[in-house]
Parts: sequence; C-alpha cells; structure tokens
Amino acid sequence: MRITLPVGIILDGQRYREVEVGYLTGHALKSMRAAIGGRRPQGLDHYLDALKVGIKGIVGYEGTITPEIIKNMFWVDAEYILHSMAVMELEALRDIDPSVGEPTISRTCPSCGHTSDFPVDLAGRAVRMVEETKFGESSDFTIPFKLSQPIDWLDPEKTPYQEGRLGLHTVGDFLEIARRAARNVGEATLYSICRAIVELGPKGRGEIDPADLEPLPAVDIKRLERLYNDNEPGLLPLEPAECPNCGNEVNLNPIDYVLDFLLVSR
Repeated sequence: MRITLPVGIILDGQRYREVEVGYLTGHALKSMRAAIGGRRPQGLDHYLDALKVGIKGIVGYEGTITPEIIKNMFWVDAEYILHSMAVMELEALRDIDPSVGEPTISRTCPSCGHTSDFPVDLAGRAVRMVEETKFGESSDFTIPFKLSQPIDWLDPEKTPYQEGRLGLHTVGDFLEIARRAARNVGEATLYSICRAIVELGPKGRGEIDPADLEPLPAVDIKRLERLYNDNEPGLLPLEPAECPNCGNEVNLNPIDYVLDFLLVSR
C-alpha cells in the first residue's frame, strides 16, 4: 500500500513524501514479542523491528533503507506507517471474514479504576499534514519561539539568549523519551522539550541538556510544550470515551499501534 506521509523523509537534502507499506511478517512478530517480553535488553526495539519490515520502499529513493534512516525519520511519519500497517491487517481480516468488527484497546478509568475495551475506528482516523501547521511554514519544519526572559547560562561568556526554534521529534528521539519516561516521567518531560529544541543560542539539535532547561520558569516549559503539541502534524488524538462503569471520561490517547494492534491476535 502506498501512503503519503504527514511530513516526509529527508535524505541528502531531498524530501520523500510517499512510502510503500507492507505487512508485519511472522519473523518480525516473533522478534517483537521477544523484545517486549524482556528477553532482549533493548526493550523498545519492537518499534524499529516493525518499521524495518513495514517500510517496503521510499518512492523515488534508490538507496538502501538503513536503521539510521529509520531512526532519523520524523516520529509522526513513523507512527503513521505503523497505523497504516494496522489498517492493512484489519482489511485483510475482513476480506477473509466480513463480520470482523472494529479493533479495541484496553484502558483503565482514572475515576473508578474499571478496565474496559473501547472500539477504535482505525481507517477513519484523521490525519493532519505538516502544511496545516506552523511547522509547515518553514522549509526546515521548525517554529520560532521566544522565552519570557533572556537566559545567560548556555556559554562561558554568559551571553543572554531569548529566541530559538522548535523542530519535530525523530524516531530516535521518541525511543529515548519513552525509555526515560519508564524511569522518571518528570525527566522525560524536560528531555522531550530538549529534543524538540533545534536552536537556542549557541546550541543546536541534540545539544540542549535537561540541566539547561531546569532553571527556566515553568511557564516557559509549558508554553513550549503547548506550542509543540498544538502544531504537531500526523494522526490527530482520539476523542475521550465514556467509562461503561461510572460514566466519566476515559482518555484513549496515546495509541500505541505496535502494542495495541500489531502484536495482538484477533
């Protein structure tokens, strides 16, 4: 299946917008289930395993699709590929058995603690292209920002800096953020912003450390989070569902297309 990515894969300065997506293989399924079962130390390799087999080709690109290319992809594109793989599997199941309904995801209500399965309309999920966001207003897919006050701790000369630029997370960024979130959610919050900042004073992409952001007023951290989240392209969040036990709202996001769909037997 050929799909158009929300942003596109950048290789040697050229942007490739379309990819050919294939099915998950039995070999990949075995490898991925071993990874999440704790039998491999990498832990999050199941995302990379799925993308390696899911990306059958980059339209217009003749080179080899290496692990490095996958890690440097924008995460929103990778997530859309995983979503498309899940949609393909569902369509294949329905070709065999038209009575197959919508897949479900399991979520626990924060109000009453009741765990329920909620149907998800995979094929009907809305997608926002980068051109519909502020990221799409620049050729390098970055957004300018300004801090509430200058900071002077980024270089030995104590030069004050107040303006910078945000970029989109890569697959590599996402995996490291997920690893840190498993250890400490607060650390992951700062690290997520660090990886999104591609320019601030003398520092570029990958050079901002959480320690650089800790002295910032919390209002700046929250503003940067909101600026990123409000403009992130890709699959749009699902609307909250109603808990069948108590009637309160249950947040279905984020959706993990690997754990919630690709690794599940239906």
